[in-house]
Amino acid sequence: MSKDDLVATLRNHRQPRLAKNDAPKSQPPKQESKPDRRTYEDRSVEELRERAQALKVEGRSAMSKDELVAALRRHAK
Repeated sequence: MSKDDLVATLRNHRQPRLAKNDAPKSQPPKQESKPDRRTYEDRSVEELRERAQALKVEGRSAMSKDELVAALRRHAK
């Protein structure tokens, strides 16, 4: 087998490269998580703090649950 034949054979048998964001065909595509539709009162203090952190609410670590709810509602306006 010549070098050219070997290169052609390897090109025909190689697997296509996947882009960084492409999932392999054997795995289902990832779905975005659904937004949390629960009220702030139905969430735990930890969940409220995580939301407050995402919104960069200052002083969140020292806030009670009621204070976190009030701060998140103020931020939404």
